[in-house]
Amino acid sequence: MACTGQTALRNDVHEDPRNHAVEWFETAAELAVPVVVKDKTVAVINVDGMESNIFDESDVKTLETLADQLSVALENINLLFQ
Repeated sequence: MACTGQTALRNDVHEDPRNHAVEWFETAAELAVPVVVKDKTVAVINVDGMESNIFDESDVKTLETLADQLSVALENINLLFQ
């Protein structure tokens, strides 16, 4: 996801071949949203759910809005220190 710069919503990680289980951490769903500054992913907001199908489009919109605001804040901080 960080490589593509696109939001990734996986409501059942067990069906995703990219999933790598962590022995001490159980998750069933994942929502990951990139924070992009000047066309470069600088961070990822990642939320895990303990139940499958827990995330919906409102969750996606909320995290994407948060990521956009964080991106603007990071750009403003960068401009301040230039």
